[in-house]
Amino acid sequence: MMDRKQAIDFAIRSARIGVDQGQVADYRDNVRDTLNDEGASEWDQIADDAFTAEVARLQPDYDAAMASWEEEQDNFAWEREQSAVRRAENGGYPV
Repeated sequence: MMDRKQAIDFAIRSARIGVDQGQVADYRDNVRDTLNDEGASEWDQIADDAFTAEVARLQPDYDAAMASWEEEQDNFAWEREQSAVRRAENGGYPV
């Protein structure tokens, strides 16, 4: 079982790898899964805070990049929805 320090160290290492590989969200999920697997879920919030702080230190524009990505996904979903509406109005044929 991981102790508090091990959980924090693991979270920081994971954040560094996630930033380096451009897969921050995947590595954040991995930290949570690993802590649960190791029976150290009581350190979830502390490890998550350490992870977030390390990502912010390494990649200061991470929050802005994530907000931009989320907006892009919302726009894409809206465009798909509008396309479906136009298709329905056109008897099911692509417009």
